[in-house]
Amino acid sequence: MHGNDSIAAHALRGRTLMRLGRNQEAIETLEAGAKDAQIEGSSHARGELTMLIAAAQHRAGNLSAATEYFSAARAYVWSTTDSDLHSELARHLATMHWAEGNLEGAESDARQALRATSPMHKALALELLGAIESSRGHLHTYAACLEEALEALEELPWREVWIEGAIIRTLALLARDLELPGMAERVEERAASMVWTDETAAWHYETLRNLGWCAAVGGDHLKAFRLLRLSAENAPAKAWRVFAFLDRSFLAREMREPLFAAAELESGERLADSVDWEATTGDERCALLTLAELVAPKDPTRAEAILDRYRGIKRRMSVLVSQRDGLLRAAECHAFGIVLAASGQPGRGADLLNEAFELWRSKGFVWRATRTALEMAELTGDERHVVYARERAPRFPNSWFTSSPLLRRRADAADVTPLTA
Repeated sequence: MHGNDSIAAHALRGRTLMRLGRNQEAIETLEAGAKDAQIEGSSHARGELTMLIAAAQHRAGNLSAATEYFSAARAYVWSTTDSDLHSELARHLATMHWAEGNLEGAESDARQALRATSPMHKALALELLGAIESSRGHLHTYAACLEEALEALEELPWREVWIEGAIIRTLALLARDLELPGMAERVEERAASMVWTDETAAWHYETLRNLGWCAAVGGDHLKAFRLLRLSAENAPAKAWRVFAFLDRSFLAREMREPLFAAAELESGERLADSVDWEATTGDERCALLTLAELVAPKDPTRAEAILDRYRGIKRRMSVLVSQRDGLLRAAECHAFGIVLAASGQPGRGADLLNEAFELWRSKGFVWRATRTALEMAELTGDERHVVYARERAPRFPNSWFTSSPLLRRRADAADVTPLTA
């Protein structure tokens, strides 16, 4: 592309920069192309460039400028007969509505975007429609939309690595937390045949890690450790590698391999001490929550210091992470509850664990709710949580839940009113 200053080149550069999150640079190159398009471009070129400027302005946080550019883009785009361009404009508008919390407006525009001719544009519209359903708490519908988007991409004669990478990463996450028969296997097959790039390395890592947890919950621990090791080898930064040590430490602890668990925890904590957590904006900082939880049983004071470090990070998390359906809140409540209980504050710990339990349960995250229920039962002695865990553990017959010492000790728990699903 060097030296190519055509209108089409400006549009392609702008799209590339937007994918890389370099939105201000994208705006500059797109505006240069838009000036040329005003002189010698078609309505299609003017519409595409103006629409992309609007989208880049929105991503950069310039809402008023985005609204102004979108208004101009409508006039150009609607004067063309290109259904894919119409679809893309509708999708960008839907994204803006979604970010503002206007789910009805977002859904209306996203459904218009589904009228595209290209399977790629249909896949992108389905991905967004799924995200809107996720914001409503409809996670199984989210998964169905993403699966349909993946089917659309499979119609293409080439692999859309960027789009497909994002989709299979999210499907792996949903397969980890929801009961989606066959989904993990499908994602694993697609991931294995993908040509991952440096720009998609984070998605590759997350896909492998979440598939590892799918294997762990399914009771295939050998596969789980193998995938977690692969995820560590593909981690794009030190902060992500911390998770691999902690995941393996947790699984080893639950499988009653204390020496291996301790060694992995020590390695994870040492690596965590070398990470610049202030530079993180995504899920990777949540490794501190897991670290505190694992450290708490033997060193509550150290665990509290780790949570202080987590709370002390001044840089805000990205909106997509921090507002993800209350799931970050659930993870925080679980970790803080464990640490408070270990620190001699069982009442406060139980309150937070109960909040985490209710959040997991309300989302249909059965294995997570079961795990928290076991923690609650151990802490409070409430037999209702034992009953809940005992009734749901058989859904995961080969996982560590079914061999929980607490469940074995209380196999004949008193006849109490169970907690509903």
